[in-house]
Amino acid sequence: MGLSESELAQPASSRFRIEIIGGDAVFLADRRLGHKIYLGLERSLTRPEFRRYVASLQDDVKKLSIGELFAKYNLSG
Repeated sequence: MGLSESELAQPASSRFRIEIIGGDAVFLADRRLGHKIYLGLERSLTRPEFRRYVASLQDDVKKLSIGELFAKYNLSG
């Protein structure tokens, strides 16, 4: 079941947060459903690259709507 247009238009920060597990596994955690979406990487990152990647994700969660976030990271809603 996908998200409605009104849900996709909501700020991503109202529903999602970035969660790091084990130091290098990044998830988009859905606060409402308790689900986690793994955001896999195409290659291994150095620690500084990883920190920048996570900071960028957190910034996107703060600035984008759910629909924009899903489109940017090629997720389906």
